[in-house]
Amino acid sequence: MRVRLLLAGLMVSCIQSPAVVFESELWPEEGRPAFEAASDTLVLREAPLPSAAVARTMPVHRGTPILFDSTRFQTLEPGQFRVLTDTVLVGRNLGPTRYLAVSDYYSGRFQREHRRVTAGETIEYLQYRAEGTCFVRVGGAVFEAEQCPLFQPALYELAHEPTVDWWIRVVVEGEPRGWLRVEETAVREVDRLF
Repeated sequence: MRVRLLLAGLMVSCIQSPAVVFESELWPEEGRPAFEAASDTLVLREAPLPSAAVARTMPVHRGTPILFDSTRFQTLEPGQFRVLTDTVLVGRNLGPTRYLAVSDYYSGRFQREHRRVTAGETIEYLQYRAEGTCFVRVGGAVFEAEQCPLFQPALYELAHEPTVDWWIRVVVEGEPRGWLRVEETAVREVDRLF
């Protein structure tokens, strides 16, 4: 199931599918998500890809807490913003990357930049991040926009949202057991921990 990114209040260690255009080791929105089983069986993959081999099929009871130690948020198809008027996009320039590790994200090595964009230009919308920020691609470089164009309708028009997948690496008795796609038929997000 592909998850459509719907926000208005609203991941193999590095193996990527050709279908993944951008991937981060971050989850969407604020706070650490907490999950519980929504089915009696979880199908865990060897990598965060639908085509990856099944690592194990794990019987569980519905409502059982699901622990994880890693996450992958993948953009399968970028969305698009149309620039309505000449403006400046402000944010951290992450460069021409397709993969953002959590350690790089928090490293402090990316510089804040002001990028001029012009009316009629198209910006790729990759992922919503948190607190009004998002990842966009402009001229081949990925930016963490300080103010996501999604929330600036006078400057940008959303042509379409990105198609994304979200994966968590399930941990049982302290050991990683495999990757699980976050989808309502398998797991349910029950809380955010701050």
